[in-house]
Amino acid sequence: VKSHITITYDGQETDYTEQTYFGDIRYTDVEKASALVDADITWEIEDYYTVGTVQTNDNFDITVTIDELQYDRSSGFVWVDNIPSDGTFDLTVTVTTQVTDGSETTTATRDWSFDVTFSSGGSAAVEVISNNTRWTYSDNFGS
Repeated sequence: VKSHITITYDGQETDYTEQTYFGDIRYTDVEKASALVDADITWEIEDYYTVGTVQTNDNFDITVTIDELQYDRSSGFVWVDNIPSDGTFDLTVTVTTQVTDGSETTTATRDWSFDVTFSSGGSAAVEVISNNTRWTYSDNFGS
């Protein structure tokens, strides 16, 4: 399934939002005991707004990559708990904010990376990284 969506809100000259989305999601082996999902998705959101004399531009760049996310079924079309038994889900988000007040402009950027690795039994290992800080989490979503 491929999709491309562009949305522009034509508000005031200094207050508007633009969004661009590209998605390519692929399903394979849905007629077999295990189905796979692969995807490449990008989404960009640019938001401009003015308060008084201060103009702000927030830019969100979002990327999703799904690699061989495997879903197993117990019988017929009954999927086992709808929880992946293998594969990875990766999400990256970069937010850049630019604030202009008169002739002075400041810019700040923040990055996040979310990596989820699924394995048998519904267990998942999650790693989140943001600007040199790393968090990890694991859980068994099948129980």
